[in-house]
Amino acid sequence: MVGCSSAQIKTKIELKSDPSLCYSMIYKQQSVSDKYLNLLLEEALKRDLDCRLIEKEILDFKNYIMGSSMPNSITADSTESPPTEIVHPVTGQTPR
Repeated sequence: MVGCSSAQIKTKIELKSDPSLCYSMIYKQQSVSDKYLNLLLEEALKRDLDCRLIEKEILDFKNYIMGSSMPNSITADSTESPPTEIVHPVTGQTPR
């Protein structure tokens, strides 16, 4: 955050969504300054934010910014109802 004033940085942090704020605290903590991390933590405390409660939203946010369309994990829903049709991975067609 070179060239930003403390007020600008604080405003940027305040504008972050809850998943974005948690993502920054979890995945970026090694690459940000202690001062910036403290501002993130202050904002999380101000919001009474518990990142453990929004784990799925954080993972969805991470996948979004990483450009991944693959789900991060298999959910119980996906294992309970297997697909009724099999689609060939290369042709995209169903067998006859």
